[in-house]
Amino acid sequence: MPAIFTPGYAALEQFASGRQEPTTDIYGLSATLYRAIAGKEPPSAIDRAIEDRYLPLSGLAMSGFAPGLLSGIDSGLALKASQRPQSIAEWRPLLTQARAAMAGDAVIKPQHISVVPPMAPAPAQPAVALTTARTGGKSAMRSLLLAGVAAVLLLVAGGGYYAVISVRAQQERQRAEVEAQRKADEFAAQQKQAEEEERKAAADAAALARAEEQAARLRAELEARQRAEAEAAASAAAQNAASLRTSLNTIRTLMAQQGRIDYSTVAHDSATGQTWSSTFNAEASNLTVDEQACRIRYHWRTVVNGKVDKDFDTALPFRLATSLTLTSMAEDMTQLAIKAGHNTWGLSVNPQIWVVSLYDADHRQYVADFRDRATAQSAADTMRQAMKLCH
Repeated sequence: MPAIFTPGYAALEQFASGRQEPTTDIYGLSATLYRAIAGKEPPSAIDRAIEDRYLPLSGLAMSGFAPGLLSGIDSGLALKASQRPQSIAEWRPLLTQARAAMAGDAVIKPQHISVVPPMAPAPAQPAVALTTARTGGKSAMRSLLLAGVAAVLLLVAGGGYYAVISVRAQQERQRAEVEAQRKADEFAAQQKQAEEEERKAAADAAALARAEEQAARLRAELEARQRAEAEAAASAAAQNAASLRTSLNTIRTLMAQQGRIDYSTVAHDSATGQTWSSTFNAEASNLTVDEQACRIRYHWRTVVNGKVDKDFDTALPFRLATSLTLTSMAEDMTQLAIKAGHNTWGLSVNPQIWVVSLYDADHRQYVADFRDRATAQSAADTMRQAMKLCH
């Protein structure tokens, strides 16, 4: 709460802490009386704290005023609050110690002032007697000042605390106005903050709603795309499965149509001049399609020169196959002789037989024999399609 005061009438403590005590009010009232009697304000309390040039009324030989009255006012203007009267009750006796005034001086006669009007008029007793020696404008002005001083003194001497109460009431009213303004400003600030928070919350809610709407739209689009992709994949898988089934059955049919294949070979070693011949028959039987494993199972049996050479179950593994070749039997047997270290051997096959070979990542060979090149080419093309579908 800010302190409210007039410098010439404010006690020192009002400049320092703004505290309001009875001694503060006594200082202000004494300053007012000083101004009425001396015709000028007392020095500011701040100036007095630096260099006290206060001129006591009791030392100014003010005529017309009781010495006790002037000393009482001086005591009320003590710079330190502890050196002033601590209450009106304590101050009152100091102001009413006036002795009988000398001729021509104003005399203040202390009397009890009742706040209730008397039932009957009392005999007139002058509160202040003014000298008749002075006339004119000066006498009239001094009479007014003395009358004012007398009124204040009568209020104080008679227990009247009304002037002090009026000052305090004004100060309290000013404090209340400042406090009311502070509360109004605080309420306005709170109201503004609440409105800002409400607007921000509304904006956040709208942004969240838009984000959720966009997220829902994106989810719907993603789900639709995933369904379409899944349906396309399922459709493609179904088509692939159908194509694979057709391809595997086509290969099985082509291999089954070959039956037992009979052929003979003539080998010649150019290094030794030696020539020899052999007879073969080969057959793939019990052909079955394993669509899940992506292969054709069959039993393979070969007879060389009347003796069983191979007799076992095997398969064409299209999922494991990494490459495919189509060669004549003569080329195939020559490559096998070279791998065995017989680089000088030459071979011929009669009738010509065609071989489709599958190779896996470990270079293992899986073969199927065909009587003519056209059938072998058709089988090779279908096997490549099966390899693609199986991968």
